[in-house]
Amino acid sequence: MANNDLNLLRKEIDALDAKILELLAQRMKLVLKVGVYKKRQSIAPLDQSRWQKILKSKFSLARKLGLDKDLVKDIYERIHEAALKLESTVQKNIKL
Repeated sequence: MANNDLNLLRKEIDALDAKILELLAQRMKLVLKVGVYKKRQSIAPLDQSRWQKILKSKFSLARKLGLDKDLVKDIYERIHEAALKLESTVQKNIKL
């Protein structure tokens, strides 16, 4: 593989990484809205049963896509941790 080919592949990876981050930012904006809604409805940030359903569905999709379950678990646990932190912050700081 020529060095130029490697550079092109790396550019493709960089473009995909940018899209992943853009989607993550969009997701966190929705998490903020969920946090506000939960605050207004007096709902706790963590819904354990929903979290388990999410993990199960992500594992199923990962299997179909040929992705490693542990990788997907690690990624979604980090995303979930950040989302809970964001929702908790919203609930503490929003005045209704």
